[in-house]
Amino acid sequence: MSDNQRWVAAEFREALLRGDIPALKEAGLLDQQDINWLLSFKQSVPEAEETDRYEEELEKAVSKKVSKAVKNGNISVMAHGTGVNSQRVEATGYERLVNAIKPAAHQILIKGPKGSGKSTKAVDLVKQLHDEFDGDLKIMTNIKGPDEHEAVRFGETMSEFLEFAKEDGEKVIIGDEFSTVANEWTGGSDVKDQFGRAINALRKSEGGSTRLIIIGHEHDTDVAKILRVQSDVVIRADGKKREGMIDKLTVFESWNDYKNHQDWFRVRGMRDIPQDSPWSFDDKYFAHFEFDLDNPEKQIERGKLIDDWEKYQEEDAEDDTPDYKRIRCRGENKTGERCGSLTDHETGYCPVHREQGDGSIDPRRE
Repeated sequence: MSDNQRWVAAEFREALLRGDIPALKEAGLLDQQDINWLLSFKQSVPEAEETDRYEEELEKAVSKKVSKAVKNGNISVMAHGTGVNSQRVEATGYERLVNAIKPAAHQILIKGPKGSGKSTKAVDLVKQLHDEFDGDLKIMTNIKGPDEHEAVRFGETMSEFLEFAKEDGEKVIIGDEFSTVANEWTGGSDVKDQFGRAINALRKSEGGSTRLIIIGHEHDTDVAKILRVQSDVVIRADGKKREGMIDKLTVFESWNDYKNHQDWFRVRGMRDIPQDSPWSFDDKYFAHFEFDLDNPEKQIERGKLIDDWEKYQEEDAEDDTPDYKRIRCRGENKTGERCGSLTDHETGYCPVHREQGDGSIDPRRE
């Protein structure tokens, strides 16, 4: 078999990997013996189609039938086969998946257990989206590493994300640990009113173009309600590497569909990020995010962070506070790195990290 025939065979096998039995039978791509075995397996094993055994046997059966057609150049069989209805036909190229996250202002939630590659899947999807826009896509994330790519910027605060959303052009934000912040920050109705206001502002950028990809957790309650119910697409990372499911995911058209187990389509064949790629990152890195706005009701207007939002920070309301020049916060975030947010407080600490100081004036003020 020539190299070209081998390539065709591989592509063809992937396209048919998740075809349903009736369609494959109609296309003449399964022997009756294989059909009987697969149907028997489906009847005796719960959720048989989700097991690796079923996938392996199906692929083996189809490959056996198709290999002869490919070897002999039987175009009619191959053409017939590529028309088979399949929910997993997008195993290569991610075309359907990329189209699902492409619409402007879409909010995408990625859920799954620890170790299921949620961050890798999010970065890889954005990489594919970047290609889809021919490189004309701006990206911001609080995941350290992908910012080695010229199109990607790193940010850890809500103000940075909102400033980014004010820019023109097609944009996408990957936010890890958003849900943790929303659940811990002040609590009660403040989360819904103020965090919700900020999240909506991210989507209502210039031209409504910012897409928001949020990496959640395995349990539903770990994700703030405002992030769940507004999701236009929910992506479930289906399993861990040691379970042989790291490359799988299931896509839902809404949070309700996710809750009701009404999947839209499924994908197998998700790619990893090569270590030497500018998109790569340390998968041991714990993403950090801070909600650094004190008064979102005044700092966010008409879905946009105002230009002079800093004057509404809490410390500016103190009448006896001197009019200091804004400097970088000298506090440290949870990962031990310098915060770097701008503050005009005399201590040199932003509101989030004020407790780290002893109340003394920052030496830089002297």
